[in-house]
Amino acid sequence: MPNTEKITFAKLSGGDNYTYWALRMDSLLIRETEEALALIRLQLEDGPLTQIMHIKTASEAWNRLKELYNPVSFTSNFLLTKELLEM
Repeated sequence: MPNTEKITFAKLSGGDNYTYWALRMDSLLIRETEEALALIRLQLEDGPLTQIMHIKTASEAWNRLKELYNPVSFTSNFLLTKELLEM
């Protein structure tokens, strides 16, 4: 899924090319975060996927999953207890 195509464009040289450089850089960053979010979503089962289904960025998804499933957090302990009780 990751795009291996190399993207190149002129480096920022100052005020004379900032507008075009910024537009290209913004497009590149949008594409990369969308690819990262897609990769995260593809590696989740339905339960965890439901937890991030409305999240729009990879970093938000990552942080939400970390918050939910990191064994040192209160939330993850609550979810683990809930899962045990539902067995």
